[in-house]
Parts: sequence; C-alpha cells; structure tokens
Amino acid sequence: MNGLKAKKISGRPPKIDGKKMKWIYETIVQKSPLQFKVEFAL
Repeated sequence: MNGLKAKKISGRPPKIDGKKMKWIYETIVQKSPLQFKVEFAL
C-alpha cells in the first residue's frame, strides 16, 4: 500500500512560477503580435 501513496515528483524544478505562466498564457491568447510591434504575424 505504501507504493500507492502520493509523493513529491523528482526532477528539474520549474523555471517560472504560476503567476508568470498565467501572464504568458493570457498574453498569447488575448493579444495580437501587432500589439507588440512584431514585424511578422502568423
């Protein structure tokens, strides 16, 4: 039964926290590349 208990996942820690990830997501979803004066837009 001990093998089924949740435990901390090993590995590399995230480089960014949840607040920064939320900002990135919202920026990508809600804004246009033209708003950032990017020369190209897909």
